[in-house]
Amino acid sequence: MKSGFFKTIAFLISSVLVVSVLVAFNGYDEGVYEDYSYHSVGELITFADIQDLPIETNTLFSGSGNCVLCHGDPNQFPSSTANTDNSGNDISPVSLWRATMMANAAIDPFWRAKVKHEVIENPSLEDEIETLCVTCHAPNGHFDAMHNGLTTYTIDDLILDPMGLDGVSCTSCHTMADEDMGITFSGDITYETDHSAYGQYTSPFSNSMFNFTGFTPYYGSHISSSEACGKCHSLITETINDAGEITENSFVEQAVYHEWLNSTYASEVATTTCIDCHMPTMDEGVIVSPMPPFLTERSSFAKHDLVGGNVFMLNLLKDNITELDVNATAAQFDEVIEKTNYMLQSEALLLIIDMLSIENDSALFEVSLENLSGHKLPSGYPSRKMMIEFTAYTPFGDTIFHSGGINPEGRIIGELDDEYEIHYNTITQEDQVQIYEYVMGNEAGELTTILTRAYSPLKDNRIPPAGFTTGHMAYDTVQIVGDASVDPNFNIENEEEGSAKDLVYYHVPLGELASELIINVKIHYISVPRKWLDELFSNDATEINDFETMYNAMDIESVIMQEEELLVTVSSIKEIELSSVQIYPNPSNSEVNVITGSNEITEFTLFDSQGREIKLDYNLGSRSNKITLPEAAGKYYLKIHFSDGFIETKTIIKL
Repeated sequence: MKSGFFKTIAFLISSVLVVSVLVAFNGYDEGVYEDYSYHSVGELITFADIQDLPIETNTLFSGSGNCVLCHGDPNQFPSSTANTDNSGNDISPVSLWRATMMANAAIDPFWRAKVKHEVIENPSLEDEIETLCVTCHAPNGHFDAMHNGLTTYTIDDLILDPMGLDGVSCTSCHTMADEDMGITFSGDITYETDHSAYGQYTSPFSNSMFNFTGFTPYYGSHISSSEACGKCHSLITETINDAGEITENSFVEQAVYHEWLNSTYASEVATTTCIDCHMPTMDEGVIVSPMPPFLTERSSFAKHDLVGGNVFMLNLLKDNITELDVNATAAQFDEVIEKTNYMLQSEALLLIIDMLSIENDSALFEVSLENLSGHKLPSGYPSRKMMIEFTAYTPFGDTIFHSGGINPEGRIIGELDDEYEIHYNTITQEDQVQIYEYVMGNEAGELTTILTRAYSPLKDNRIPPAGFTTGHMAYDTVQIVGDASVDPNFNIENEEEGSAKDLVYYHVPLGELASELIINVKIHYISVPRKWLDELFSNDATEINDFETMYNAMDIESVIMQEEELLVTVSSIKEIELSSVQIYPNPSNSEVNVITGSNEITEFTLFDSQGREIKLDYNLGSRSNKITLPEAAGKYYLKIHFSDGFIETKTIIKL
């Protein structure tokens, strides 16, 4: 007991001495810091000199720099094991957060350029548009200004406000009040006004935080809820017409929370929240602060990884740290980029390729995509796209068929220039490409990327999460739009909604090919596609020009979420097919023809995808047989019985 007590006293004394010595050797201007009540002037100057995050405070919020001492780099206290895992890795909240998109939300050059674009389109509403846009990107500045009676908080205000430039920082989330959770969205957040700070642990030790920041920690389960994330990640805007007038029409720009709500992940039985994936919980115990040094481990520590899917912008921020005055290192960005790639490539999607048949010198392949995330894929900001690249080639390098891909400019190969690509159930031509996206339409029903002009969606074939149904109460906010809504294989399996899958069929012409064929399928994720920027880059403004320069300097690459290959020996398969049976059309809307070789067919039996036998109508002929398929769409297996006792099974797709 006595040795532990003296160790504690020595630790505290050494900390005070370090601060005192630093103050003695650093000059300071008392006038700069005289308004901050929770620190002496010397403490503030010293703290500002030894770290680069903002230490300002305003009426409602505290800068992230004030959280660094207890929840930042553990190397500040080498004798402590706080903010580290069992392997000694830095898992401190501030260290993990500072290179994320949330930390850099207010300086994001793409966002700044897009806000300028919207203002150019609606110059009379400049203050209103900017005030709305900073609500979620710079909450510490916006909400403090509103709390103090201001009616606008613009980009000019943000640029001069270190609290606003702190992005979505510590107190942006931890001081949210437990009010209207899951009821109000679009940045409609209520914040505590008494400097309460909520966290995930019961009975927090409050003295250290209060003494250093003026904020008092409390337990608040709401801070870990999906509803807290939904405050900004479901965003509904008002449409502004070409005359610059705000209309009565509203448009859902994004609804990530509502997508989650319409899924099995929101089930009351086994809820998986946003936090569970984007702030993964550690099983091992963690000491959450080095001060006071007698704090014990807490379990179920939520790491502040805050990983999304925007690898491109993370790389752009990393490449422009000095130009953008980013408060993170290249190494910290590398860590976030690695985690983002892992989430996209290992936790978001399942890809399966299957060969169904060869008929009339063409092969039919099925590409199955299953969404493993708790929201649509892709989700969030409307620029994001996911695309299938399908390639069939020989071992000699001869390409037989190629759909999709990314060219060096960052454009999707085969995508229409002035229109959007439709959703496909079956692809038969190389200039057809399957793109999963959210396409905005203006009041005239024309494609637009101007958010304030968005009137209604023209297409939404982003793959829904498991359990997603058209009968859910939130469906009006997250509808499937366009051809995907009538695709029998889109989010439907065994006639039931909620499969989280899409099946896409590729007809590949083979001609006289008689060799092995390699089928390669890549799934691309593109967060900032070049085509989406055409309308933006057609404008001349400093913010837009700066972002265009940064964009053009980047290696324009997508993230390959999944890649699979299938090797097919075409010659042997064709030989079997021609000697036994061919089925066409397949997929079919109603009936199929079965063409046999020399062997006589005696019987057909049909099974659904669950192995249940289905009653079947068919007419046997000498070589040509016609089969009427069941009414229900889906995958069926046809067993063909020959007179010599041989049985062959074929897959049939009913549209």
